[in-house]
Amino acid sequence: MITIRSVQPHEKQAVLEFEERVSNEKNITSAYDMMSLIRCGYVLVAKKEDMIVGLLIAMRTTQNEIEVLDWLVDSNFRRKGIGKQLYQTLARSAGNIPINALVRCDNVASVAAHEKMFFTKKEKIIDPYGLGEDHAWWYMQKQ
Repeated sequence: MITIRSVQPHEKQAVLEFEERVSNEKNITSAYDMMSLIRCGYVLVAKKEDMIVGLLIAMRTTQNEIEVLDWLVDSNFRRKGIGKQLYQTLARSAGNIPINALVRCDNVASVAAHEKMFFTKKEKIIDPYGLGEDHAWWYMQKQ
């Protein structure tokens, strides 16, 4: 059975390790930023027993929208509705506030999953984080 819940501060390190392991990238979120997000944003985990199998990190913007910063599901648990459950939990917490997500255009599975959850493509953006990358991302929104 999978449970979805908010992360507690003492779980910060486990969440950071999951994020790095599943994304195959180092230092996506700093320890300081993670603590701020846990305290002031939305950090949700999907757990099977004591193991994290999914993660969604989001924050409220100054425009009173929710910006999804990260959405990950362990490869062994994908296509089982866990990512959708994470988004549903976020939507319940956010109420009627629009939810936005940046999704890499070449991540066909993620784009399709967002569209299946009624996100619409609003704009294509190159290098949205100013890192000098030439990757294109879809700015997607769910009303």
